Amino acid sequence: MSRLTGLGRRLLAGAQSTAARMLFGAVAVGLAIWFVASRWNQVVDALARMQGRWLLLAVLATVANLLLTERFRDQVNVVRASWPGGSATLLFTQGDNGKAIR
Repeated sequence: MSRLTGLGRRLLAGAQSTAARMLFGAVAVGLAIWFVASRWNQVVDALARMQGRWLLLAVLATVANLLLTERFRDQVNVVRASWPGGSATLLFTQGDNGKAIR
């Protein structure tokens, strides 16, 4: 059982690595490009039919979302983590690891 637990920890650490995240991001972007490219005529037609005000509203909503999510230096996140045999509440601030709250 301990060998299986050790393997699980190594797999989880590998999945959370920077390389794994970059690979996942690259695959996601590649699939998005492939999807749009395979339907290019439909995309162009939809953009041509779209009214300018809705496109502007979509751009403004995207900018607002970027400004309001995880962009503040003084943002604090509190996360409750549970696992078999225990749990913890962690406090995260910009640029540091989680700190256990007791």
